[in-house]
Order: sequence, then structure tokens, then C-alpha cells
Amino acid sequence: MILFSLAYRSLINRKLTTIVTLLSLGLSVSLWIGIEHIRGGARESFSNTISQTDLIVGARGSPIQLLLYTVFHIGTPTANVTYESYEKIKNNRAVLWTIPISLGDSHRGYRVVGTNEDFYRHYRYRQDRQLELAQGHAPSEIFDVALGSDVAQALHYGLGARIVVTHGITNSRGIMDHDDKPFTVVAILQPTGTPIDRSLYVTLEGIEAMHIDWKEGAPPIKDKKHRRRK
Repeated sequence: MILFSLAYRSLINRKLTTIVTLLSLGLSVSLWIGIEHIRGGARESFSNTISQTDLIVGARGSPIQLLLYTVFHIGTPTANVTYESYEKIKNNRAVLWTIPISLGDSHRGYRVVGTNEDFYRHYRYRQDRQLELAQGHAPSEIFDVALGSDVAQALHYGLGARIVVTHGITNSRGIMDHDDKPFTVVAILQPTGTPIDRSLYVTLEGIEAMHIDWKEGAPPIKDKKHRRRK
């Protein structure tokens, strides 16, 4: 009891120091709890966005940046992987399946993603949930496009709507629109609660066709464009 009494009197005599120490401890504990909460939320968000995937492969660069633009559609890629490199990875005996991702274009602020049928077949989110179509069928023709649920709802698009893709990421009509090669909406995806809902999905052939007459990242002269046949 004497020990506790002496400790109590010591704290009373050092009120300012005691108060500052208690506030520092409280702030430290609150900060630690907040960081753990953010870390847990980030981990849960990632696992809900993509599941049953072991490896994400991209061009040499920051692995964090690669994760952000491929999974969360944040930022833009700084380099590309050649199709030959993709084929080598795909044909590796240790690889069960692959999903190619091609980025760099947008439509009214929403990312346009080039991929193939493996995206609809193998992509999983929230542990084991597979992508489902609310309407239509998965893109199969060069100028087909599937919409995430948020895109379709925000822009009031339905099946058969024609959209123009913009080179680069912009929230409005861009100065380099692929207006000579519009896409046709053939599918709308079921809501997933992930970045999938906020993107548009075209075929790899569609991405290639949009840029077929471009040279060194620049569009062709207007009267020399190869227009899509109607």
C-alpha cells in the first residue's frame, strides 16, 4: 500500500507530465488500432476483388502499381508486355490458366479493358464467385463490349447501344476518340461490388483494331482512317 501511495503522490505532483503521458499513450493506441483497421480493410477489399489467383505478371516496374492498375483499375501502365511473352506464360506447363489484360483507353471516365473469354470463365471474386451476365452474351466479335453494372446504370446504356472509346483516361469526350470504330453493347454484367462494376470489357482484337492505323501512339490523319464496316 505504501508503494501505491507514493506512486499516486508522485503522479499528483507531476500533473502536466502525467496528463501528457496518458494522452500520448491514448493517441498511440488509437493510431495502432486505426492502422490495423485500415490494413484489415485493404486485405479484405483485395480478397473480395480477386480470388483464386496466384500470380499477376506485368512489364518490369513497381509491383504495387501493377496491382493497382490491373486489379483496382487505379493509375495507368507504364510499359507493355508483348503478346509473344504472354503466349510463353500461357503455354508454360506450370500455368493452369491465364487472363490477359490490356489497358490504356476509357469511355467517359470509365476504364476500357481488353481481355478474352478466359476472363468470364476463370475470374473469381469474394472467394469463389464467378462473373455472371445480367443481360446478353460475352463479347465474341471484334467490336463487342460488355459493361460493368455501374457503367450501364450511370450512363443509361442497354444492349445494342453504340459507344465510342477514348484513347487515354478522361472524364469527358477526348481529343483522340476512336469515333471511326464504335463498339456495340452485347452484355451487361451482374453487380459484384468490385472495380469490375466500373469498367467496360472488349476483346483483345478490338483493342488492336482501334489502333490499327495509329503510328507511334498518334492517330492517323482524318482522311486516312480505316473505318469500321457497317
